[in-house]
Amino acid sequence: MRYISAKKGEPEWLLAWRLKAFRQWQSMAEPDWAMVHYPAIDYQDAYYYAAPRKKPTLASLDELDPEIRRTYEKLGIPIEEQKFSPMSRARAELPSTPCSTASRSPRPSARNWPRPA
Repeated sequence: MRYISAKKGEPEWLLAWRLKAFRQWQSMAEPDWAMVHYPAIDYQDAYYYAAPRKKPTLASLDELDPEIRRTYEKLGIPIEEQKFSPMSRARAELPSTPCSTASRSPRPSARNWPRPA
Protein backbone atom coordinates (compact mmCIF):
# COMPACT_ATOMS: atom_id res chain seq x y z
CA MET A 1 0.00 0.00 0.00
CA ARG A 2 2.85 2.37 0.79
CA TYR A 3 4.48 1.59 -2.55
CA ILE A 4 1.29 2.32 -4.51
CA SER A 5 0.64 5.50 -2.55
CA ALA A 6 4.17 6.75 -3.23
CA LYS A 7 3.91 5.79 -6.91
CA LYS A 8 0.69 7.78 -7.23
CA GLY A 9 2.09 10.75 -5.29
CA GLU A 10 -0.76 10.68 -2.76
CA PRO A 11 -0.73 12.92 0.33
CA GLU A 12 0.21 11.43 3.71
CA TRP A 13 -3.34 11.74 5.09
CA LEU A 14 -4.66 9.52 2.30
CA LEU A 15 -2.04 6.85 2.99
CA ALA A 16 -2.97 6.94 6.70
CA TRP A 17 -6.66 6.56 5.78
CA ARG A 18 -5.90 3.58 3.49
CA LEU A 19 -3.74 1.89 6.14
CA LYS A 20 -6.46 2.34 8.76
CA ALA A 21 -9.02 0.81 6.38
CA PHE A 22 -6.63 -2.07 5.63
CA ARG A 23 -6.20 -2.83 9.34
CA GLN A 24 -9.98 -2.84 9.72
CA TRP A 25 -10.36 -5.18 6.72
CA GLN A 26 -7.80 -7.59 8.21
CA SER A 27 -9.88 -7.94 11.35
CA MET A 28 -13.03 -8.82 9.40
CA ALA A 29 -14.21 -12.37 8.78
CA GLU A 30 -15.41 -13.39 5.33
CA PRO A 31 -19.21 -13.77 5.36
CA ASP A 32 -20.54 -17.31 5.01
CA TRP A 33 -24.29 -16.68 4.95
CA ALA A 34 -24.53 -17.29 1.20
CA MET A 35 -23.86 -21.05 1.47
CA VAL A 36 -21.62 -20.87 -1.58
CA HIS A 37 -18.52 -23.02 -1.80
CA TYR A 38 -15.51 -21.71 -3.68
CA PRO A 39 -11.76 -21.92 -3.22
CA ALA A 40 -10.14 -19.46 -0.85
CA ILE A 41 -9.11 -16.19 -2.49
CA ASP A 42 -5.35 -15.77 -2.73
CA TYR A 43 -4.97 -12.04 -2.14
CA GLN A 44 -1.24 -12.24 -2.84
CA ASP A 45 -2.07 -13.37 -6.39
CA ALA A 46 -4.18 -10.27 -7.14
CA TYR A 47 -3.04 -7.18 -9.02
CA TYR A 48 -4.01 -4.19 -6.94
CA TYR A 49 -2.65 -1.42 -9.12
CA ALA A 50 -1.78 -0.89 -12.75
CA ALA A 51 -0.27 2.46 -13.68
CA PRO A 52 -2.16 4.31 -16.42
CA ARG A 53 -0.39 4.59 -19.74
CA LYS A 54 -0.04 7.97 -21.40
CA LYS A 55 -0.88 7.81 -25.09
CA PRO A 56 0.16 10.39 -27.68
CA THR A 57 -2.30 13.07 -28.80
CA LEU A 58 -3.47 12.97 -32.41
CA ALA A 59 -2.08 15.76 -34.55
CA SER A 60 -5.02 15.56 -36.98
CA LEU A 61 -8.12 13.54 -37.80
CA ASP A 62 -6.07 11.70 -40.45
CA GLU A 63 -4.37 9.82 -37.59
CA LEU A 64 -7.72 8.71 -36.14
CA ASP A 65 -8.44 4.99 -36.10
CA PRO A 66 -10.16 4.21 -39.44
CA GLU A 67 -12.84 2.15 -37.69
CA ILE A 68 -13.88 5.13 -35.55
CA ARG A 69 -13.79 7.37 -38.62
CA ARG A 70 -16.10 4.99 -40.56
CA THR A 71 -18.51 4.93 -37.60
CA TYR A 72 -18.70 8.73 -37.63
CA GLU A 73 -19.35 8.69 -41.38
CA LYS A 74 -22.14 6.07 -41.00
CA LEU A 75 -23.76 8.22 -38.32
CA GLY A 76 -23.50 11.31 -40.50
CA ILE A 77 -21.42 13.29 -38.00
CA PRO A 78 -19.78 16.27 -39.76
CA ILE A 79 -15.97 16.53 -39.70
CA GLU A 80 -16.13 19.74 -37.65
CA GLU A 81 -17.99 17.89 -34.88
CA GLN A 82 -15.61 14.93 -35.12
CA LYS A 83 -12.73 17.22 -34.13
CA PHE A 84 -14.40 17.96 -30.78
CA SER A 85 -15.81 14.51 -30.10
CA PRO A 86 -14.42 12.63 -27.08
CA MET A 87 -14.32 9.43 -29.17
CA SER A 88 -11.87 10.99 -31.61
CA ARG A 89 -9.52 11.59 -28.67
CA ALA A 90 -10.32 8.37 -26.80
CA ARG A 91 -7.57 6.17 -28.15
CA ALA A 92 -5.00 8.95 -28.15
CA GLU A 93 -5.45 10.83 -24.87
CA LEU A 94 -7.29 8.72 -22.35
CA PRO A 95 -5.14 6.45 -20.18
CA SER A 96 -5.99 2.81 -19.79
CA THR A 97 -8.28 2.10 -16.85
CA PRO A 98 -6.39 1.07 -13.71
CA CYS A 99 -7.23 -2.41 -12.50
CA SER A 100 -7.90 -2.15 -8.82
CA THR A 101 -8.46 -5.79 -8.00
CA ALA A 102 -7.95 -7.75 -11.21
CA SER A 103 -6.76 -11.24 -10.47
CA ARG A 104 -5.15 -14.04 -12.38
CA SER A 105 -7.59 -16.53 -10.92
CA PRO A 106 -11.37 -16.41 -11.42
CA ARG A 107 -13.53 -15.39 -8.50
CA PRO A 108 -17.23 -15.99 -7.96
CA SER A 109 -19.48 -13.08 -8.77
CA ALA A 110 -21.62 -11.68 -5.96
CA ARG A 111 -24.60 -11.34 -8.29
CA ASN A 112 -24.64 -15.14 -8.74
CA TRP A 113 -24.84 -15.84 -5.02
CA PRO A 114 -28.21 -17.04 -3.73
CA ARG A 115 -30.02 -14.54 -1.56
CA PRO A 116 -30.82 -15.45 2.05
CA ALA A 117 -34.38 -16.62 2.66
